[in-house]
Amino acid sequence: MRKAFLWENTSLWNMALIILLACILLYVSSIPGFAIVKVIAKIFQIDSRVFWLTSSTVLHLLFFGLMMWLYFRKILKADFTTLRISKPEVRLAWIGLPIMFPLLVLSLYYGISGRPLTYNGQKTITVHILMAIRAGLIAGITEEIVFRGLILSLFEHKWNQRIAVFVPSVFFALLHFSKEMNAMDYLQVVIAGTLAGILFSLITISSGSIWNAICFHGLWNALVLRVIPVQTHEYIHGMFTIEYSSTNRWMTGGAFGIEAGLPAILGYSLLILVIIFFNSRKDHVKKTSQNLFF
Repeated sequence: MRKAFLWENTSLWNMALIILLACILLYVSSIPGFAIVKVIAKIFQIDSRVFWLTSSTVLHLLFFGLMMWLYFRKILKADFTTLRISKPEVRLAWIGLPIMFPLLVLSLYYGISGRPLTYNGQKTITVHILMAIRAGLIAGITEEIVFRGLILSLFEHKWNQRIAVFVPSVFFALLHFSKEMNAMDYLQVVIAGTLAGILFSLITISSGSIWNAICFHGLWNALVLRVIPVQTHEYIHGMFTIEYSSTNRWMTGGAFGIEAGLPAILGYSLLILVIIFFNSRKDHVKKTSQNLFF
C-alpha cells in the first residue's frame, strides 16, 4: 500500500507541493462547469440568470468534489475522517451563531448609517436568493475543505494544533489579496482573514467536523455579501443594501469591505476567545471526571 503524505515525517517540500496543488484545484474547479453552461446556453439559446446561477453552482461543486476526491483518495491516499471530512453533520449552535453574528455586525452599520435599507429591484427575488446561496455554498464548501480539511490536518500531523490553527489561517488571508488593494488594505485583510481562519479552524477542531465551519463561513458570506451588504463601494449590491459612507478605513474595511473592518475583527476575536474558554472548560471537566473514576 502506498504511504500517505499526511504523516509526521512529510517533508516541507511535499507539504508546499500538496498545498499548492490543492489551491490550484480550488481555483480551476469552476472552469469546467462554466464552460459546459456556456455551451448549453449557446446551443439552446438560453438567456436566463436563474439557469446560469443554478447550473454553474451545481457544476462547480460537482467538479470540485470530484477533483478533491481524486486528489485526496487517489494521490494523497488520505483518509477523509483524518481530514475531519465526514457525512454532513451540523450542530444547532453552529446554525444560530453564524446567523446572529453577521446580523449583529450589519445592525451596527445600519444603526450608525442613519439611512433606511435600500431594496435592489433590478433583480428578481429568485435571482437574489440564488446569488446568496451561491455565495454561501461556493466559498463555504470549497475553501473549508481545502483549508480546514486538508491544510489544517496536514499541519497538525507535521507539527501541532496551535501551529495548525495559526499558520494556515495566514495563508487563508493571503488568498483574499487582490491587485486593487494598497498596503493598508493588505494589512487589514491579513488581520481580518487570519482571525477568520483561526475562528473557522477552532470551530472545526471543537466540533470535530468541517461541516460546522462550512455552515458558519457560508452563512456569513451569504448574508454579508448578498442578502444585506453594506455598500462602501459602488459595485456592492445585494438584495437589500445598507448605504454607509465614511473616510475611516477601519470602519469600511478599505478596498476589501466590512469583512476587514474593525467591527468584524472585534467579532472574530470575541468568538475565538469564547470558543477557547469553553474548550478549556470542557477539557477541565473531562480531566476532573477522569480523576474521579481513576
